[in-house]
Amino acid sequence: MSDIFSFLQDFDMAKLLAEPEKYLRSLEGWTRVGLLLCPLLLLGLGLLFRDYPPKNTESLLSIRTRWSVSSQKAWQMTHRLAAARFIIVGGIMAVAVLLISLFFRLMGTMAMMNVALLLVIAELATVILVIRDIGNEVQNKKR
Repeated sequence: MSDIFSFLQDFDMAKLLAEPEKYLRSLEGWTRVGLLLCPLLLLGLGLLFRDYPPKNTESLLSIRTRWSVSSQKAWQMTHRLAAARFIIVGGIMAVAVLLISLFFRLMGTMAMMNVALLLVIAELATVILVIRDIGNEVQNKKR
């Protein structure tokens, strides 16, 4: 049995990765890119809705919910509010992610991944809250 695992005695993980720093920098860079996707998507959708609002419920990129499709006025109001809020929230989130990711070099790899996971959860929660807030405002204005 000892002959089978004898090669593990001289096993050195560092030899498998010629330059571990190179891989960690790559991981850090891709983490930054991944974290910026949500804010940039929000910002882009906000600009799209502001400049080219969807005309009807058949539009490919639009917010289709019970309250937004209830009337043409609600449809227009939803996308006008979404444009403004997506631009503001997307911009704030992008700046926050960039500032936080500046400190990735000071963190260890696992700490960076934990912070990245928390940021993704915060981004998704923010998007859900913004859309819920838009729905509440549209419903209140319809009354």
